[in-house]
Amino acid sequence: ANIDKDVEWMQQHLEGYEVDFEHQSDYYGQIAVQGPEAETVVEEVLGLACKELTFYTVKTIDTAGETVIVSRTGYTGEDWFEIYGSHDFIRQCWDKLIESGNKIGVSHYLVCSVATTPHQVNSINHFIAEECEKHPSFIGLGAAHPDSENLGGDIEQIISLGLKGVKLHPDFQKFNADSPEAFKIYELIEDRLPLMIHCGDNRYDYSAPQRIANIHKNFPKLKIQAAHLGGYQRWEEAISCLKGLENVWFDISSSLAFISSETAVKMIRSYGIEKCFFGSDFPMWSHEDELERFLALGFSEEENRMILAENFKDFIPVT
Repeated sequence: ANIDKDVEWMQQHLEGYEVDFEHQSDYYGQIAVQGPEAETVVEEVLGLACKELTFYTVKTIDTAGETVIVSRTGYTGEDWFEIYGSHDFIRQCWDKLIESGNKIGVSHYLVCSVATTPHQVNSINHFIAEECEKHPSFIGLGAAHPDSENLGGDIEQIISLGLKGVKLHPDFQKFNADSPEAFKIYELIEDRLPLMIHCGDNRYDYSAPQRIANIHKNFPKLKIQAAHLGGYQRWEEAISCLKGLENVWFDISSSLAFISSETAVKMIRSYGIEKCFFGSDFPMWSHEDELERFLALGFSEEENRMILAENFKDFIPVT
């Protein structure tokens, strides 16, 4: 979304330097892999050697008949790799990641992104819609930003593109989840689209569990998925604020590795088996490891079936 602006800035600052500038944005695509096992995924699933890279370093690799760029960069605090290559190469990486999920029986993939600025919204939503058309197993959510000057148009676009909900990440987007600006989004989607929202993180207060409870209080008909068991790193606070709320569901991604099995079971049972999903918001490990970690919690076969598949269908119908 910033290509033209970035190119213009670089061209304006070339004077005085011995630099050859070539605009290759039409050639390169990019895919990012994030999480504690990002290195393993890049090496074993994508087949790209990256172990020697330290944070904020980059290398080129000759593979599949072309030269690709691999960097160990990111802005969330997790290990993160960004891979740049031709559009065909990036599609091959995408397909390998999907194949990795197929090995454990994944039938659908929830696809979403976060608009960190308002002008990213349109391009993100069109991209996700296009990918969902290519991949019948994809369920796409739309991006929105509370600072947009055309929130109504953004929401109508999400609906017209066939996307199934709205994804917000207050910590990345730098707004309080229960702010008046955010309330404008909830007013537009209540009774129309479900909301998937990041929750928790003790480094910030943007998406604290109490803020999610305030959203529910003001918009009781809005279906909310509170990611990371309702409050990453704020587990007890999440139970206290969100337990028993009628239209709030909970994702368990990026949580099980950071809490004991006893705490995970306690939280899931406190919320209700019927209110919890597996894998709908950013699992950061290999598919096999994340599934094994969940199955080790010891729920019954019926409870596993509900969390792994059936509960999500109550939140977003899956065909």
